[in-house]
Amino acid sequence: MSRDGKGSKPGLIRIISLPNASQGEEQSIGIRASESDQKVLDSFFESPLLNVVGVDSKDGWWFLSRLNHEGYASAPFLDHRSFVFSEDEHAAFKAAPSLIRERYHAVGSPRRSFSTIFHVGHCGSTLLANLLGERSDTHVLREPPAFRWLANHQSEFERRGELGGWVDMVGGVVSRTFSPQHDPVVKASSWCHPLMEAVLELDGDNRCVFLYTGLREFLVRFLGKRRGDMEKSALKSFDTFSGELPLELREWERMEGWQRGTLAWLSKIWSCDRAKNTKDGDRVLPLSFGQLLKAPEQSLALVSSFLQLREADAPDEALASWATYAKDRQRGFSIEDEHQRLRNGEREHSQEIEQGLELSLSLIRKGLVSQDWTAHCDEASWD
Repeated sequence: MSRDGKGSKPGLIRIISLPNASQGEEQSIGIRASESDQKVLDSFFESPLLNVVGVDSKDGWWFLSRLNHEGYASAPFLDHRSFVFSEDEHAAFKAAPSLIRERYHAVGSPRRSFSTIFHVGHCGSTLLANLLGERSDTHVLREPPAFRWLANHQSEFERRGELGGWVDMVGGVVSRTFSPQHDPVVKASSWCHPLMEAVLELDGDNRCVFLYTGLREFLVRFLGKRRGDMEKSALKSFDTFSGELPLELREWERMEGWQRGTLAWLSKIWSCDRAKNTKDGDRVLPLSFGQLLKAPEQSLALVSSFLQLREADAPDEALASWATYAKDRQRGFSIEDEHQRLRNGEREHSQEIEQGLELSLSLIRKGLVSQDWTAHCDEASWD
């Protein structure tokens, strides 16, 4: 297996499926698992050795491939952004999620409690995951595709009354560890925040960190980068709570960029508020990016204590991840350079940012999210 930022689909895939019991024949899109493939599948929940590395967007298959403990520790993401598969790769499989779920129940639903880092996007979540990953007692999954797949299908599963069962199974997938002494920590993708309530409801020992920036900083990044990932996350976030908005703010295609960015930020805050208010609020820890930047050691200690991670060898005092770019350990990272770039972006988009702040404050006054967030709208980590 090789590392590559561009990614590609596995070159060699064994298709695993179950017979269609109702028609007495194989499913049209799969073949019956061979004996050797079945043995691989039987051991799926014994360890995370088979990583869900991607999802077929057309048919919904999960791509599985072997990944050892060192691979999990070094990969900034657990999908095509970090891994590609060569033609001679013999450890890649493709399996239907329904088959994984059947196996999950067949082996007694071996799910453990786990911790999750939810976030607004581009706010230090990968850095925090890397810092936690330096502990000897954690097994950190950075944006696992299975978790993202669950978020993408959440509304569909809710309509069919199946969400709880799928959350349970995916919880079993992401809580697999190589050792019982390892505590599983999931760093979710930025649009997975609607799952926060379901994750807390799944297990009374599950805990969530919610990492955020102030709206001002979020809009600087959103308007400055015009990145596809932030637009995609914004749209998914908007869909989550559009029914809570005034009618004039429900048509995404007619909105300007600053409106989209503002509503995306508010939707993530809204998910955090709902989780704190409808579930055990003490199991959600909001943490600002500014706090993480200003006091990394103290923030790491706070998060570790909150997540109730086992006693372990503490990371080196120098915090090895701190001086490197969060998504590429080979690149240096300068907080000063990053802040100067963001200040320049703030000046460039000052009018749009002011409009976004006004919109957010008006919606907060109407009760969309807690009044406590008013103080955080104008925050920026470079202040």
